[in-house]
Amino acid sequence: MEGEYLGNLNAVRVRSLKMWPDDDIEDLILGERPTLLEADKGNELIKALNALRNITITPGQVDEVKYADDEVAIVYKGGGGTGKTIKVIDAEDVTKQYEIVWNENGFLESITVSTSEWEEKEITICEDGSAVAVTFLVKS
Repeated sequence: MEGEYLGNLNAVRVRSLKMWPDDDIEDLILGERPTLLEADKGNELIKALNALRNITITPGQVDEVKYADDEVAIVYKGGGGTGKTIKVIDAEDVTKQYEIVWNENGFLESITVSTSEWEEKEITICEDGSAVAVTFLVKS
């Protein structure tokens, strides 16, 4: 299941680069018009940025990215009956973990935070005649 979702995510990324409905915003040239201070050019930039500020991710029947003047909608296809739960340890605080649950249709159902079974332990060892602190990740 993990590989399937990773594959779908990569497909969404590739498609998103090719599906923008408008032409690229053209570069400005020093001393020439239009300038960013002109309403038409400024509004063109603002319109593109506003769409990027409103991104939604929802389950659907197919993997696709939809663009509109005011939003970007990412739709992902479910996994088809492969309900699963995975636990991910927080990289910055190993005492925290996230439990990610997909339902039997393969749609994301929940993400919860809880205390993990792991903790960091520091010990001091002798390395080349000097004391060196080493941190281990241990199951508590």
